[in-house]
Amino acid sequence: MATGYDPLSGSIHFPRLSVLKSTVSELGSTNPEDTPVGLTRDGRILTKAAFVSHNSLTGGWLTWGTLKDKKTQETFEECQSNMQKALEHYRPQGTLGARTIKKISVSNTPTLSEVHSASSILSQMPQFASISDSIPSLTLAQVDELCVFLQEQGANLSSDNARRLAIEMYIIDPEKTNQLSGRINGKADINNSAVQALYRELKQACDTAECSLPKSNPPVTQTEIVSNTANIKEATVGDMTFKTVGNPKQLPGGIVNPKITTEEWDALEYQVKTSPVEVSEELRNNRDAAITAQSQEAPKNPEKFKQLLATDIPQHNYLKHKEISCSTGRFKDNPGAVFSETAGGSPSMEDASASCLVFCSVRSYWLPIRLTAVADGHGDEQAANATIAAIAPCLKARLEQFCGGGLTEAGITEAVSAAIADLDRIRRFDETGTTFNLACVIGDRLCIANVGDSRAILVTPKGECVQLSEDAKLLPEDEGSEEDRSAAKVSRFNRAVHLRGGTIESQRDPKTQAFELVRVKGPGVDRGTSSAATIGDHHHNGALTAQPTIVMIPLDELDKDSLILQMSDGVTDAISTNQIGEIAQQYFMKGQLTICEKVRDCAYSMLPKDNIMVTGTPLKTFRLL
Repeated sequence: MATGYDPLSGSIHFPRLSVLKSTVSELGSTNPEDTPVGLTRDGRILTKAAFVSHNSLTGGWLTWGTLKDKKTQETFEECQSNMQKALEHYRPQGTLGARTIKKISVSNTPTLSEVHSASSILSQMPQFASISDSIPSLTLAQVDELCVFLQEQGANLSSDNARRLAIEMYIIDPEKTNQLSGRINGKADINNSAVQALYRELKQACDTAECSLPKSNPPVTQTEIVSNTANIKEATVGDMTFKTVGNPKQLPGGIVNPKITTEEWDALEYQVKTSPVEVSEELRNNRDAAITAQSQEAPKNPEKFKQLLATDIPQHNYLKHKEISCSTGRFKDNPGAVFSETAGGSPSMEDASASCLVFCSVRSYWLPIRLTAVADGHGDEQAANATIAAIAPCLKARLEQFCGGGLTEAGITEAVSAAIADLDRIRRFDETGTTFNLACVIGDRLCIANVGDSRAILVTPKGECVQLSEDAKLLPEDEGSEEDRSAAKVSRFNRAVHLRGGTIESQRDPKTQAFELVRVKGPGVDRGTSSAATIGDHHHNGALTAQPTIVMIPLDELDKDSLILQMSDGVTDAISTNQIGEIAQQYFMKGQLTICEKVRDCAYSMLPKDNIMVTGTPLKTFRLL
C-alpha cells in the first residue's frame, strides 16, 4: 500500500489507484454499500467501524472525547475528506475517451459504493489503464509522476531528459525504480529522507554507468565479427570446416544419431559467418526468396475470397460458437501490437504469440528492442509457450555477445540465429515442437527471423504488400523430372535433413497413390513429420534444424506507416499473401486490430484444419526508444 509517509509534513499519501480500487472492492464484499469509508494521511483505507475499533480505548464504540487515529492524529471526518482529495488527485491525470472528466461524484461523507464507482471510472482512463511503453511495470500516469519528480530534483532537466533518466533508472534497478515511483505517488513527501536517499542512489548509479539510452536508432555497420570477442571457434563435420559459436547451449540428453555426434550437431546448429560480405549476400538471397515465393503463390479459393471481401468478410457461423480472442491488451510491453486467434479446425489451441521490450547493452548505450513473435505448436502447446516465454533473455544474451562492441549486420544476424538455437535447447521437447516467427527493430534495421512455415508480411497504407519470410518447405525427391528430383535433394532444407542423418519420403493417397506431402524421419524414428525446420521435435535425433531464415531491411527503405503482420500457417494454408494484402488494403484505415480480425475470419471461412493466429504491429511501435 502507501509508503513514505512523514507524520510531520501533514501531507496525504495517496495510494495507487489500483490499490484503492481493489481495497474498496474487498471491503465491499464484507460490508454494506452505504458503509462510510475514509483514507488516513499515511494511505490506509478503512471503514468507520474499523477506524473506531482500531482507535477507541475499549476496541468498540465507547470512548471519551473526539476519536482520532493513533498514528496520524486525525478524525474520521478528516479521513473522509482525504478520500475526496484522493479522487480529485487522480481526476486531472487522464481522460475517458474524448471527454475530460471534470468532476467525480462523491459526497463529503464517502461510502464504499461511491468510492468503488468513482475508482472504477477512473481506472478506465488511458493514463491508468495503459502500461508505459518504456517502463512496463508502471502506467503512463506513474511514469509522468516520476518524470515530474525528476525534473523537480534536477536543475534545468528537460521533460525528454527526465524521461530518459527514468528509463535508465529502470534498466539499472527495476525494483528500486518501482519503489521510488510508489513513494512519490501523489507527489506526497518528496522531501522525505527515504525518498531522497532512494533518488540519490539511483541517480548516482545512472551517472556512473557506462551506458546511456541512444537518442535515435543507432546505425548498423558493415564490420566483420571478431572471433575471440564473440567466442567463435572452428569446427569440422564430415568434409566441412566452418565457424561456430564457442558456447552452445546443451540439449538435455543430447541426440542418438549414427551419422553425427551431439557435438557435431551443436556445431551445425550454431554455425556462423563472420564476413560482412557473406552475411549480406545471405540476407539478400533470403529476401529475394521470400519475394519469389510470394510471386509464385497461387490465390486460394479465389471466387469464395472475392465474395467474402465484397460482403465485409462476415464472421462464419461456426466461428461464433468457437472460442476466439482478439485484443490489444496481451502485449503490455508493446502497446501498438494486437493479436487475433481461434482454435480453427483443431480441437485445441497450440499456437502462441507474445511481444516484449528488452534492453541490451551495446557498446556505450542500452539498446531498447521491441519484438513480437508467433509460434505455431504441433503435438501440443508446450514448445510454443516455452519458446515465446524465453525469447527475450536469449536474444539479449546473444546480442550482447555478438554486438558488445557495436551494432554490425553480421553480429545481429548471427546473434539472432544463436538465440533461436538456444530456444531449441531450453528443455527437451519429444513428440512436440513449434514454428517460430520473430519481428523486431535492432538499430536502424527491421529484422525478421523464421523457423518453419509461419509467415511475416509487410503492408502499407498505399496498398503495397511484401512477404518478408519464406516458409520452410521440404521438396519431394521422387516427383517430377530427373532434374526436379536432383534439385530437390540439394535444396536448403532437404540438404540439411540429409546432412543430419534424416530420411525424406513422400506421403501418397492410399487409393490413388497421388502425392500429398513430404515427410522426414530422424534416425530410429518410425513416424515422420512434415516439418522442414522446427524448434523441438527432439525425438528425431537432430534430423530437423532450428536454424532460422533471416531477412534484414534498412528502415529508410520502408514506409514509416507500414504494418507488420505475423501469422501461423492456419492462415496461409487458407489465403495467400496477396489475398492478405487485399484485406489489409481494404481495412487499413480502420486499424491493425480490425485487419487481424478480418484476416482471422476470412481464413476460418475457408475451413482450415489448423489453429489460426495473426498479429499486427505498426512499424512505428517497433521503432520507439
